[in-house]
Amino acid sequence: ALVKAPEIRREHLVVSAPGKCHAADVKVTDILLQAHAAAKARSRLVYDALMGSVASRFSQLSSSPDLAIALESLAASVYDDASSRPLSDAAFAASRGEYLNGLVMAHETGYEFVDPADDFLIFNESHELDLTKSLAAIRRRCASTCGVVIPGFFGSVGGVASPATVATFSRGGSDVTASIVAAALAEEATASGAAAHAVVHENFTDVDGVLTADPRVCPAASRIPRLSYTQTRSLALAGAAVLHADALESLIPLAVPIHVRSTWEPHGEGTWISLEPARLVFDGMHESDERLARGIALSVASEGEQVTVVCREVDHIPRAERAARALRFLVQAALDAKGIARLGPAESTGPQVVCVHLADRGQLNVAVATIFDCIN
Repeated sequence: ALVKAPEIRREHLVVSAPGKCHAADVKVTDILLQAHAAAKARSRLVYDALMGSVASRFSQLSSSPDLAIALESLAASVYDDASSRPLSDAAFAASRGEYLNGLVMAHETGYEFVDPADDFLIFNESHELDLTKSLAAIRRRCASTCGVVIPGFFGSVGGVASPATVATFSRGGSDVTASIVAAALAEEATASGAAAHAVVHENFTDVDGVLTADPRVCPAASRIPRLSYTQTRSLALAGAAVLHADALESLIPLAVPIHVRSTWEPHGEGTWISLEPARLVFDGMHESDERLARGIALSVASEGEQVTVVCREVDHIPRAERAARALRFLVQAALDAKGIARLGPAESTGPQVVCVHLADRGQLNVAVATIFDCIN
């Protein structure tokens, strides 16, 4: 229903592997990685049990005969690749979740399936993406084609599809695939005389846009209507489950907008990501330091022992510096009041970023909630 909604034409779909069905579940990619390890160890019984779990998960999604054939072929090829090649890495196995989900989506939508390892996303011998060659290959394959399903996360060395040549992005890399496809289509639109922003990268996830904090830790977290590419990348690097940190690089030169929304509420407003940042707008009143600090704070994210506050943009440099300084003091005071130990003072690591390192990683969620409360 989402793909074929009458109000908008969605021509090119990039899919990720199925995630968790519930909190205690295991992601398909993690099961495939375990299966690869079992195959390397030639532990056939363990391997067959793991691949049976993968087959069961996908069989619940589709009854396509093509999927059944693919699952049978997959079970043989992953084992053969891992057990027969001494230097086999896990890239081929790890990529099969996206591959199978692409087959499911192609069957359910009637769209054409494209294998991104087959002259589409092209990596060099060092397993680094060749963006120029990839953009050209995508334009050749997709620009004049309507209705294409592309598994995310992987491509191949030299554009040659085989278990030995599959190369992947880091986890969450389906976002990167989608962005590169959007950039290629925007290039094609520009070459045809249309505006690059005629192409929109829609990112459907499990929440209605980018939020001011992880809602599992901060239930009062709210949707952010607009972010810049820079603010989004800062959040991704800080640990927020927004987009892959590398998903923005190809879109920025073309100013391709990203619209993040919930799969379950596709008509929600979501979050728009573009060149236009979330800004702090002053109303002309006298601003106290505390009001400035709370006004500049935009979203809280965490990674490891670090908690980061990404800030709104402030055009007036002296006022921006004052606001960042006030925010650092506010964060420190809130943590100290709760007895949460930190390694040194809060720091500004960029014009829109304030971070603090904790002495005890076990207090991470409490620190996030404490900082969230103090800035709201």
